[in-house]
Amino acid sequence: MSAAGQKRLTRRHAILGLAAGGALLLVQRSAVIAAGASADAAIASFLNGRKAVPSDRLSLNVPLSSESGMSVALGIAVDSPMTPEEHVRRVDVFTDGNPIPEVASLLFSPGSPARALTRFRLDKGDHLIWAVAELSDGSLITASAKATTASDGCSGKSGMEVPTTRPEPIPRVNVPERAGKGEIVDVHSMIAHRMETGFRTDNSGNPLPRHIINRMECSYAGRIVFSAELTPAIAANAYMRFPIRAVETGEVAFAWYEDGGAVYRATRRIAVE
Repeated sequence: MSAAGQKRLTRRHAILGLAAGGALLLVQRSAVIAAGASADAAIASFLNGRKAVPSDRLSLNVPLSSESGMSVALGIAVDSPMTPEEHVRRVDVFTDGNPIPEVASLLFSPGSPARALTRFRLDKGDHLIWAVAELSDGSLITASAKATTASDGCSGKSGMEVPTTRPEPIPRVNVPERAGKGEIVDVHSMIAHRMETGFRTDNSGNPLPRHIINRMECSYAGRIVFSAELTPAIAANAYMRFPIRAVETGEVAFAWYEDGGAVYRATRRIAVE
């Protein structure tokens, strides 16, 4: 790691309060992180004076290097029994080097493993990616990973030709038709969406307005089992893969919420035997 990267790492450790001891309190998520804010400032605002401790219970899986920063795989997993008494509430992800350091907030529910896979954008260069997991007792754990990208992905290109019409977002989901009772099954979801970041300009130099899917939800048998709050750092098409535990025959319903208020939906039925 470069000296600058090591300096960021040391400073981030201080912000996260990784020294042993100290009370671990519930995080209150900051409402807005301004464009151009550093990852240090975003994490400090998110923690709001509270502390997190490093733990190998939380893991981040990011490629060490990527040719394109437009779509970088991001895997997150937390070792937890995921019972009503002991579970993971949410995992918040941050990165340095992007116009907005917040990447996503993933919200989990008891009963299904706390795992997810998505794709996100990174601008060119060496990066540190950080995750903070909030547990059901209010404590916080953290983990980090390094990644290098060869081209910009979040800021994107300027001088874009603006399309006269915006294509209708199309949801695509994959849920097993059948499963055994108690079986863990993988759910794949995405929606055909450009996810305009708000950091590009058209060929006249005018800013292209931000237009993204800002939230997705998945409910099963009438109960939300997974949801995600998304930022412009999420790659186009807003891919999410996560597991659910098959407990009863019922409907798996998806909803994607777009800037401007539009909502797109899809449903699948799973038969539990």
